[in-house]
Amino acid sequence: MDTDVMAMCHRLPPLRRQDRGSRAMKSRGMGYTYQPQWRDRRTGEQRTAATWWISYSIHGKRHRENAHSTKEGDATKLLKLRMGQAAIGLPVGTQVERTTLGDILKMVEVDYAANGRKSLDRMKQASAHLKEFFDADSKARHLTADRIPAYQATRLGQGAKPATANYELAMLRRAFRLGHRAGKVAARPEIQMLHAENVRKGFFEPEQHRAVMKHLPDFLRPLAAIAYITGWRVRSELLTRQWRHVDFAIGWLRLDPGESKNGEGREFPFTPELRGILEANEKWSGQSSVSTRALFLGCLSIRTDAQSRTFAALGPTLAKPRASLAGLSMTFAGRRSVILNARAYPVVLL
Repeated sequence: MDTDVMAMCHRLPPLRRQDRGSRAMKSRGMGYTYQPQWRDRRTGEQRTAATWWISYSIHGKRHRENAHSTKEGDATKLLKLRMGQAAIGLPVGTQVERTTLGDILKMVEVDYAANGRKSLDRMKQASAHLKEFFDADSKARHLTADRIPAYQATRLGQGAKPATANYELAMLRRAFRLGHRAGKVAARPEIQMLHAENVRKGFFEPEQHRAVMKHLPDFLRPLAAIAYITGWRVRSELLTRQWRHVDFAIGWLRLDPGESKNGEGREFPFTPELRGILEANEKWSGQSSVSTRALFLGCLSIRTDAQSRTFAALGPTLAKPRASLAGLSMTFAGRRSVILNARAYPVVLL
């Protein structure tokens, strides 16, 4: 075959204007490397970019990416890397390169809001710590596994508990999972959690309960007594009760589906003590005729100065009286144990 004809058969198709380069190489289905060229509007001179670019197509969509190198070999290696990532199903493209830590953490926040998660505020707190340390504008691909221990050490140095650091890293892990699912993150760092000792120690025995009740204001005693009997959470499960949730005829205190932490409804049968407290509270408040009135109307707004006076009086009674009354919740643990858990500060009753 004539040499000129052979040359014509092997001639590559012409490059588009934006893909023209002095030494572009192109192979169908494999992408190509090139140096962009353009004409200077002021001088009319033909200019060539100093750095090499790569161009490839994934699922019919053209991707162009700067190799950030003046060497064609570096661009070729990057092109092979991108084609290999695409072949095994990893996300590729400029979107992956531009995704920041703030972007994927925002995806977790939106996911929590869309699913009505009650821990949305807690998630935002964890997100704030992550952004402060790693920088919200840093690229997600730059957050590698070797940076995780540094974050853990910093948070422990700031006084955070291992369980708190683990929760925050769980949010980071979910952010990368959602980012990968959306095609915005190519790789997820391996995150090793800290060992957390979460076993609660000690029991809140009846004599301790009676000692605490003596120091509580009158309007708080019914709430504290019912919390001790039922083991229900004060803030989310008792302070939200209305008189419509009390059935004196059948003898039940009801928690509707969707109101508990796990979303399941709950009913607690009346004990003689529980019935007596509710009947006394009904007589005192006179609110049972209005079904939508709060069961513990006087406890919905607790003043800070009242908290300070109450817990100052409780000091000799509690072994470690570090607590916030507004965040106090009582949880039943076993048949005769009630663990007090303060949302703002820990309470350990020995």
